[in-house]
Amino acid sequence: MAQQLTMQPNTKAGERLASMAVGGLLVTWAFRKRSPAKMAAGIVGADHIYRGASGHCPVYGALGVMMNKGLTVRTAQQHGQKYVPRLIEHTLRGELDASYTIDDGPRGYDMFKNKAEGCLLVVFAP
Repeated sequence: MAQQLTMQPNTKAGERLASMAVGGLLVTWAFRKRSPAKMAAGIVGADHIYRGASGHCPVYGALGVMMNKGLTVRTAQQHGQKYVPRLIEHTLRGELDASYTIDDGPRGYDMFKNKAEGCLLVVFAP
């Protein structure tokens, strides 16, 4: 899914100041030396001045960097390596019950959440 590019500020104040300072140095250096390679550095410097003045970094916008948005990103952890040996043992002993269908999903989730009947994992038959 393509992300919409906006011109809203997406850099912090310190980063903006640093961009303007580095950009100014690059532009000044490029104008003093006047070679094609140095002029390319001047173009990069001009972009850094724009980035610092506007607070918008098009690269951050294109990559979807989450800055100054007040977001908290949380992920769940699964303990697969902890439970896999026990699950293999239960499977080899024929104790694994795979008779649940997708219609039993809410009940299976509840069993897993509350570890009812020693439930380690809910297996649904296709």
